[in-house]
Amino acid sequence: MHTTYTQARACTHAFLPTNAPHPPFTHGCSYHLDAETRAITEVFRHEAKPGSGPRHTAVHPALSKIYVLHEMGSFVGVLDVAEDGALTPQQAVSSLPANFNGTTKAAEIVITGDGKFLLASNRGFGQGSNSVAVFAVDAATGDIELVQITSAGGEFPRGMEIIPDSHYSVMVEGQSSGNLAVLTL
Repeated sequence: MHTTYTQARACTHAFLPTNAPHPPFTHGCSYHLDAETRAITEVFRHEAKPGSGPRHTAVHPALSKIYVLHEMGSFVGVLDVAEDGALTPQQAVSSLPANFNGTTKAAEIVITGDGKFLLASNRGFGQGSNSVAVFAVDAATGDIELVQITSAGGEFPRGMEIIPDSHYSVMVEGQSSGNLAVLTL
């Protein structure tokens, strides 16, 4: 049994500006920013599954894809980004083991600089929580496949960053354990 949290209403949790050819994305919307006037115009609104809690995003470095980590649903949504900013759901994949039994909330999502791997952290209680899910990213389609779930090296993993110039290493911050762990794929 997978216990999820719910929220009373949708709310903005994060904003990810990007220089990619598509507009910036904040959970549920794509926007156009006029650099001269500083005016922000909503281009497209994507309605996520109610209660799933879209929170953090990662932008593919070469493809027009955005990966959205759903905190309360513990899954990654893959969105295709059209030239006009329209967002089309392409895929949704759980960040938890198939037999997960416990309470969890996903926390952070990052993508490697070459776009080959996507990582999502799971924090919570139960076997398979306090982990990092590793997804292989298809170079042609941007689809993801869960290939590994590994211990985060600490309790309640919150923040996570790819270590620059490393061979697929990531630093994970354990919020409850107060530690940093370095994981190598």
